[in-house]
Amino acid sequence: MRCLKEKFNLLAVMIIELFNVKNSPHKFEFSIAPTEIELEQENVKLIDNIKTTGELTKGIAQIDVEGVISTKAEIECTRCLEPTKKDLEIPFQATFI
Repeated sequence: MRCLKEKFNLLAVMIIELFNVKNSPHKFEFSIAPTEIELEQENVKLIDNIKTTGELTKGIAQIDVEGVISTKAEIECTRCLEPTKKDLEIPFQATFI
């Protein structure tokens, strides 16, 4: 498994060599430092590593991937303009044929 960091909002590209995946489901986990992510929003600051955990299930004609991306962010309140800390958990699911 190789991870390639690319400049997206909160997105990293993960390449999995499917021929090398023998056991299914295959669990994966990686994290990216907040300094390696460039956000477009100026009022948001990542204050913890971006952690990705999930599971890849290899079928006969498809690959199912699901997991969660989690981190902590400091977000400027739109009412009082004070920084507010927020735990973020973003579930994801994809099927590749």
